[in-house]
Amino acid sequence: MNVYIVLAGLLVALGIILRGDRPESRAYTLAACFLLFFVLACRDCMTVGVDSASSYLHAFQRMDTTSWSEMPSLLDPGSNAGFHRLMKLVADLTGGRYQIFIILVALTYMVPFTFIIRKYSADPFQSILMFLGLMLYPFHFNALKQSVAMGFVLLAFDAVMERRPVRFVALVLLASLFHFPSIIFLPAYFLARMSLGRRYLVMLAVLLFIVYISRERLLALMLTAYDTRIYDSDMRFLANKVIIMIGIAALGVLLREPRKEDSLYSALMAFMGVAIVLQTFAGYNNTFERLADYYFQFTVLLLPLIFEDAGRCSRLIDESQRLMLQHGAALAACLFALYRFTRSTSTAMGLNPYTFFFLK
Repeated sequence: MNVYIVLAGLLVALGIILRGDRPESRAYTLAACFLLFFVLACRDCMTVGVDSASSYLHAFQRMDTTSWSEMPSLLDPGSNAGFHRLMKLVADLTGGRYQIFIILVALTYMVPFTFIIRKYSADPFQSILMFLGLMLYPFHFNALKQSVAMGFVLLAFDAVMERRPVRFVALVLLASLFHFPSIIFLPAYFLARMSLGRRYLVMLAVLLFIVYISRERLLALMLTAYDTRIYDSDMRFLANKVIIMIGIAALGVLLREPRKEDSLYSALMAFMGVAIVLQTFAGYNNTFERLADYYFQFTVLLLPLIFEDAGRCSRLIDESQRLMLQHGAALAACLFALYRFTRSTSTAMGLNPYTFFFLK
């Protein structure tokens, strides 16, 4: 049986047993995130994942046989310097054990993810299921550089909400050492401070214009970060993802319009707007999708807030209807996750057949 279907089933069971729909459900958040980490970290690094079992494995083996003095001549100056040096350090300390590197990369994302869900999610059950259903979780089986950087970006988000600009800038710059395109998150501090309200669509239009006139520079930045390789876009998949993003944003505006005093929700809606704009331009080159994902990952916090008892939602429906919607949304998220897994991850990204490294 597909391990991801089993994983989704276990997460649903844990959610029911531990009441994962409550923000204070620490037991569910920790148990669910540990399960996600275990499956991510304990996969057989030699077979599971297209990129992690091929290009990243070869890069790690090269670092294992390269001296520190030879590294500058092999790497582009400043290109993901932190990531390659992390590879070299782990290779030296472990005697070239790639599996330990995979476990470390999983830790660098899942620990910040657990922290963010625990601190900011209005419904951890929904957040975890949408992490699966929106195909955010399988992404971390392959994109190791970006996975590390996205972990630092999650911590940078906390700095945004805590109004710690120095910590925010430091974390984003640290993320850029592992995956330079993460620098795209630098405007997030100012976006989160914006008072959106009825001007939300205007903000989207302005962002669309800015990205349009800057698309060539953005593309050049992405090509540099990806060693000048150009990937063909899967227009159907990219278009479907934009539709999902727009649908979530529209639902948010309908049920709970962003307001200045609603700082968390307003920030998340602003991030969704940026993700929509960047994803729209993925048609030029799918590397734009990598930029969008730095903002899109926060959708797991946005969706539960839409159904929270606040804002326009409380004026349109009563409490019993709100609870039905909230739990119905969680069930829909679960079914959507299962559909996405069976239709996409069964054949894509080299995730199946899945094998634990300690059972091979």
